[in-house]
Amino acid sequence: MNLISRVNAPATPPPSPASQSSPKQRANVCEQLVSASAAASNPDGRDSYQTPSYIAADEFDELHLDELPRIDIVKRLPIEISTEILLLLPAASISASGLVSHTWRTIARTELLWKRVCSREWNSKQFHPLELHPLVDWSRFENLSLPETIQILTRRGVEIRAPTKLEPPSASWPSATFPVRLSSWSWTHWRPQNDDSETGVPDEDDDDFAYDGNEVDANFPSARDMPWLKRLMGVTLPTHAPASIPTSCGKWMASYVAAEKDRSRTLITCSELTEIQWRFETGPSVGVATFSPHGLWISDIWPHHEWWRIRHDGRPQVNFYAPLTVRRRDGEHDTVNDWGWVMFNDFCVFVSKDRDPPPFSLGMTSGGNVGTFH
Repeated sequence: MNLISRVNAPATPPPSPASQSSPKQRANVCEQLVSASAAASNPDGRDSYQTPSYIAADEFDELHLDELPRIDIVKRLPIEISTEILLLLPAASISASGLVSHTWRTIARTELLWKRVCSREWNSKQFHPLELHPLVDWSRFENLSLPETIQILTRRGVEIRAPTKLEPPSASWPSATFPVRLSSWSWTHWRPQNDDSETGVPDEDDDDFAYDGNEVDANFPSARDMPWLKRLMGVTLPTHAPASIPTSCGKWMASYVAAEKDRSRTLITCSELTEIQWRFETGPSVGVATFSPHGLWISDIWPHHEWWRIRHDGRPQVNFYAPLTVRRRDGEHDTVNDWGWVMFNDFCVFVSKDRDPPPFSLGMTSGGNVGTFH
């Protein structure tokens, strides 16, 4: 090599201080890098990072940053602050964060967190008050309170009758057929697991299940009636409820999952059809329509009453017009995403209007029992 080549040759970089250093020395090097970056900041607030002269650019790969101390910020913060941080994430990300560690799972499964998630997600949705969802099999959950149990049964259309001097408590609810038929579920129809008798009546000497029909229970329902009410929730589970949801989810997380699964359902039930108020559009005319449980529908812009039915395929039909196609307002075909109902054919359009309270969640109304004219 001649003299000119040796003069133009690049200088050999100094040996790497991180190649044969301890983890503590590597940490010191990282601190020096941060200090050098802060010292090189411009007056206008922008950082112009400069690599220290004693470290070559290719030596950054040799700094084993994975050996530096790791800090679980969620574990160190109070649970209230950690909850607020997780609430900034979508619901799916909150659920996935529970896979990080036991601490993250504990925080990501709290009832308060998922109740606030439901409040955030359901705030603009039709027929979704901040209540436990009626389409969950709550008979498998052990931590329901008495008010929550009554609220779930009420959303399912169950009417609970208080006991009298001669009659034990009983309940009734519309079945999946139309016209409405009442199915009774009285105290004498319930057989507890610890009852070995053939009658199915609770043992008289069992204080937990016994009921004295000769006295009036002014406190009905009470905590004593929870076993009966829990069995009642298992019997009245709507047939269109989504698949089983693990009890490990918790009450409010299970409600969120049930709502997400039910949002895509397009088979509308008779209870939903008759209890929802509809915006009716036909041609240039726009009005309000209602469907009667007796099989008639009326509108303020329609001159006469006509019958309606639900066909064998689950699609509603008005008079002899074409069956109505049912879909949900999910934001894909509409400007809003409120999970409302839309029913339409070439003649008219029905759009659900939000109302309080929400419609009952009863059994699915598809099948031969509802394919008749009214």
